[in-house]
Order: sequence, then structure tokens, then C-alpha cells
Amino acid sequence: MSQKATTKKNKDGWVRRGKCRRCGICCQGDKLTADPSPDDEYVQKFIEIIGTDCPHLVFNSENKAECDIYLNRYPECWVFPNKPEDLDLVNGPCGFYFVKKP
Repeated sequence: MSQKATTKKNKDGWVRRGKCRRCGICCQGDKLTADPSPDDEYVQKFIEIIGTDCPHLVFNSENKAECDIYLNRYPECWVFPNKPEDLDLVNGPCGFYFVKKP
């Protein structure tokens, strides 16, 4: 599975840049550090999908996270993190970051 650097703009004008470090933290609900706002339906759905640990998370021989349904993964997984606040959920440095576009 190849992890490309991405540039995606969300509806609030934030552009996601960087690439996945393949640590797997965002796929392990018990390692997420903050409680999302109950009003944040996107993150609530993401947490609901992965539960404690996403059943599709595997680690390869180099201890890099992989998704065994990568090309068919859930829509929430395609876009996580979607906004800067999502990075607050990840316990550790994320390879993604955000810049505000005018």
C-alpha cells in the first residue's frame, strides 16, 4: 500500500497537507486522547467505526500500520483528519498538518 502526500481542502477553507506516518494511532480508538464534541457528527461516526481498535488495522513486518481494506475503507477513514481539531485526538505527532487558504 502506497501512502502519498496529500493536499485536500475542507469546507472551512483548511487544506490538509503531509502524509500518513503509518503509526496506526488514529485506527486505535483506545489511543485517541480527546473526547470529540457531541456536535461533531463526522468524528463521532469515525469513533463509532473504529471502536477500540479497527478490525482492519494490521501491522506489517516493519511495524507500519496497514489497512486490509485500504482501497475500500470507510469514507470517514479516507478523509481523517479533516480539520485541525482532529489532530487533537491523535496521541502523538501526525504526518498531516493544516494550512488556512484564503
